[in-house]
Amino acid sequence: MKYLLTIVTIMLMMSMNAQDNRLSRVEPPNWWVGMENNQLQLLVYGADIGKTNPEIEAEEVSIEAVHKVENSNYLFIDLNISKSAKAGKFSIKFNENGKTVAKYEYELREKTTQNRGFSAADLIYLVMPDRFANGNPGNDDVDSMLEKADRSNPNGRHGGDLQGIMNNLDYIKDLGMTAIWVNPFFENNMKDYSYHGYAITDFYKTDPRLGSNELYKNLVETSHKKDMKVVMDVVVNHCGINHWWMKDLPTDDWINNHKKFQTNYRGSVIADPHASKYDRNRFSTGWFVETMPDLNQNNPFLANYLIQNMLWWIEFSGIDGMRMDTQPYAEIDFVTRLAKRITEEYPDFTILGETWLQKVALTAFFQQNSPVAKDYNSHIPTNTDFPLYYAIKTGLNQEDGWTTGLAQIYYVLARDFLYNDAHKNVIFLDNHDLDRFYSSVGEDINKFKMGIGILLTMRGIPMMYYGDEILMTGLEHTGHGNIRKDFPGGWESDKRNAFTEQGRTDKENEGFNFVRKLAKWRMQSNAVAEGELTHFVPENNTYVYFRHTDNEAVMVILNNHPEESRTIDGARFKEVLDRYGNGKNVMSGETVSDKSTFTLKAKSVKIIEFKK
Repeated sequence: MKYLLTIVTIMLMMSMNAQDNRLSRVEPPNWWVGMENNQLQLLVYGADIGKTNPEIEAEEVSIEAVHKVENSNYLFIDLNISKSAKAGKFSIKFNENGKTVAKYEYELREKTTQNRGFSAADLIYLVMPDRFANGNPGNDDVDSMLEKADRSNPNGRHGGDLQGIMNNLDYIKDLGMTAIWVNPFFENNMKDYSYHGYAITDFYKTDPRLGSNELYKNLVETSHKKDMKVVMDVVVNHCGINHWWMKDLPTDDWINNHKKFQTNYRGSVIADPHASKYDRNRFSTGWFVETMPDLNQNNPFLANYLIQNMLWWIEFSGIDGMRMDTQPYAEIDFVTRLAKRITEEYPDFTILGETWLQKVALTAFFQQNSPVAKDYNSHIPTNTDFPLYYAIKTGLNQEDGWTTGLAQIYYVLARDFLYNDAHKNVIFLDNHDLDRFYSSVGEDINKFKMGIGILLTMRGIPMMYYGDEILMTGLEHTGHGNIRKDFPGGWESDKRNAFTEQGRTDKENEGFNFVRKLAKWRMQSNAVAEGELTHFVPENNTYVYFRHTDNEAVMVILNNHPEESRTIDGARFKEVLDRYGNGKNVMSGETVSDKSTFTLKAKSVKIIEFKK
């Protein structure tokens, strides 16, 4: 009898395994009850799974429709989850010829409730996991991953990971940062040059060389305990050529242009009223690079897949915001749908769209409720302010003139009326695709301080790139590996540890201390976080602007002359200064009671805080 029971048990297990072998993927792998929208579309992938008929065993969940596409290895199942549904599991059976050939236990979890979002009160720290710190050398090489770690190759994987970020959260917090933006951590199982994370091969899986889904969730939870927010970097425009579905596409139109028709990178054509259909089509449907196929968001199944993937990560991980890579490249109506769906579910969640465009009007086109976009509304409230980036970088390196030098910054800000809300722009001095700021100003510490002074007092949401605080260098035209160098001390074999004061040079500590002091002050400045911006036309190499509320004001004075000091007449600023009492120099701590004149050294910034 015991022998018979053993045989029966083995046969049952073999039967279950046979059923499971028909299923390779069910995505999203789970969902939540209590969502505002009770519709869910499952992508089911497996050998001839499209020839089956699914059924479920659940009182509060029903199948609304089953979609069988041209590839019989896919099914798309529309579920309706009742508002009264409870957390728990239910079975999805896949039947063929009257028999159940596969079965999946689907789990519904309780939706969490928490405040989300980031704002101008925050200071974001951008981290590239592979280049920041190696917290777990044991995952540098993974058998199932094509590329192995090689720190000698500037464009290869170096072994940094999510654990490395976790190990240095105290450093980031002590620096004065209140939010962390992590470059994509999803699986990038590519032959080479995918350490950056933008060639995704699995949208639901953390790259095992960086960690795991649970580790990322732990990073978010730990950051929250330290009063820091987390911004996820997401990609909806393209995937990696080795993405699992590229070998067996659900439909012929899942991706655009199978012949690797490359984009022209001209985001301007979307807003350009004179643009040709050819140029617009090439921009929107061309592949980003040869190894990154362009996803066709006009395919309704793919659109649902991407939207649900974003929602899944928000709920699973507890993140506070998302940065959408290459916003203009994706189909613009899809972007609107995605943003509206996320906002419907999480009204306080912040979506940041990367809009790498040189002109204010073109950037403003892609912001929510844009006054220049006519009938189009992206519903993306926050965008990257590349026009201001270019103005700061160029302005600090130019001689001052009617439109040059500091006037570059002035004229960009003078066009803020083109935005729905310029205060929601994310502002920066560099990022993972640009020249390191310290290099872009000729490794001049005075220009560096001027730039940091502008960044941390200007309207908008400031973002810093890891290592800028220690004056890391690198020029983009020499290779991306040079602008994405390893943070010194992030690896056990490093000769020095720049996470510590002792491990930094005197010059690095000068930069670090300047950033840290200003960032710490910024955390308690309502004028910088919430205040209006009033600026005065640049004159005689100087530029003055104020950030102000009813109760306080911050005065920022810049002298761009390379050699001469400047004394400016305070009477010009009476409309602001007369509303407040004495001031305090933010960096020196000195009291400022005389508002009649202000003197600045050559190539310097002075920041004065006034209270009522």
